[in-house]
Amino acid sequence: IALLSVSGAMALTGLWNSDDILYEAPMRRLAPWGSFIGRWHIPIHFFVLPLIALHLLALLTHRLWLKEKLVTRMLTGGTHANAQNPERTMRGLFLMMLCLGTAHSLPWLAVIF
Repeated sequence: IALLSVSGAMALTGLWNSDDILYEAPMRRLAPWGSFIGRWHIPIHFFVLPLIALHLLALLTHRLWLKEKLVTRMLTGGTHANAQNPERTMRGLFLMMLCLGTAHSLPWLAVIF
């Protein structure tokens, strides 16, 4: 939950971040509080790598100590006995690609506005 929260905070604050020289985020001009939100982007950045390391350590602990194959379960949706059907997995993959495509198109909003 912490890793997802920090990743979401990085994504949201990045929408208002600016380096005042070359890069200006797409939402910077739309809100008067944009500079305040953008200033939080760098401090939040320092929490990302420790949380990723903690996540990988937890996966390694589950694999070596508890003998659970969590990575396989994350990719397939469960053990073989209760794995999800492929249609549901393909819908999730399509939704993920749609979200990524939408997120990557946000800089074009800066051109429009």
